[in-house]
Amino acid sequence: MSLEVSDEVASLSQYIDEVENRSRLFYGDRFNDTGYRELQGAITEAQREILPVEPETKFDNLILADMSNYLEITRHFADFLREDSGLEVSDAFDMVYGEDAFRALELDARQYDEKTAYKQGELGASRVIDKSHNYQELLEPAVHQLVDRMEEYGKKNGLIQDNLEFETQVIPSFQNGRAHWDPRISQMNVSTEGFDVIRENGLEIDATKLIHAVSHELWGHAYHQNQSENIPYPQFADSIYHRLPGMAQAEGVSQLREEEAAQFIEDEFDTLAVSEEGLELRNMRVQNKSPREVYTSLLKHMNMRGEIEEDELMGRVSDVYKDELVPSAIRSNKLDILTAFKEGSYSAGNLLMEKAEAETKSIESLTTGLWTPQLFPQVAEFLEKESRSN
Repeated sequence: MSLEVSDEVASLSQYIDEVENRSRLFYGDRFNDTGYRELQGAITEAQREILPVEPETKFDNLILADMSNYLEITRHFADFLREDSGLEVSDAFDMVYGEDAFRALELDARQYDEKTAYKQGELGASRVIDKSHNYQELLEPAVHQLVDRMEEYGKKNGLIQDNLEFETQVIPSFQNGRAHWDPRISQMNVSTEGFDVIRENGLEIDATKLIHAVSHELWGHAYHQNQSENIPYPQFADSIYHRLPGMAQAEGVSQLREEEAAQFIEDEFDTLAVSEEGLELRNMRVQNKSPREVYTSLLKHMNMRGEIEEDELMGRVSDVYKDELVPSAIRSNKLDILTAFKEGSYSAGNLLMEKAEAETKSIESLTTGLWTPQLFPQVAEFLEKESRSN
């Protein structure tokens, strides 16, 4: 895929980079007036530089539109975080992640099923004998072996690029229970929490959870970053965690890539540390994955901001928790609003993939750049047409 970007448009990325740097500092201390003014100043300067530029190519036009959209979102979201924008929580969520994103989060939160959760817990309790961090010396080399196999399989089957280079850092589960990709240093951080430790025929481990986590980070985020480097803007790079509008695309793509784990397990089943019970548990987790804590957090912030009354808060939380659990679910929810927005990107990502008709697009079209959700479906369609015409 050959994409033409004029030198003038490519040079504008330096101003977006500065906004992203200022965003990172602002999100770390959003009530610091100096940080707020620096961010708004960087946005104003970027808009001043972008405004007079005329596109020379079709791709220029998309880039300029996305830059302008990103800057407006970032400006208004900064005001929203300081409770100085007039935007309500649901409107801000839709601004950051696209139309109907908050509704998608709400519908996902309602998918929680207690019977499935109980079966999941029952099956897990009957197999898992101990916390994985008690077996760190056993599990750490197993993590590296599995990642090596998934890298080899991924390159053989086009799930990652042949030129992708990365490091793997194994983290004890008691330090950080979630795998994540660090785009700044091309490092995949993997927790031993991904292993279930079981005792059936002696001590055994089940890597089913870890396989799906690695497919998300390696075949998803790592692939996405590598593919984005083909264009000057918008880069995946280290911007994902403070370029909030791009998180819907990033997490949507990576959740799609998790689906490739099923084929990997099927192809390699006889030589993997997996089991039928582990696959059953995994399927239960996927079917009953509900962002109800994120949804409850955002409702709680709506109430704290005076957008909804206490009765409405209690009523809406009762849609995702049993009535007797509602008060404690609200009281114990400590997610700050920025964290809740970031965690909400998974539901928003699934919706964005639907809008972009991702099933009809190549992975290259879905991962070239890190776009705002308002532009992404149009960009993905453009990239797909370009790739087919070449």
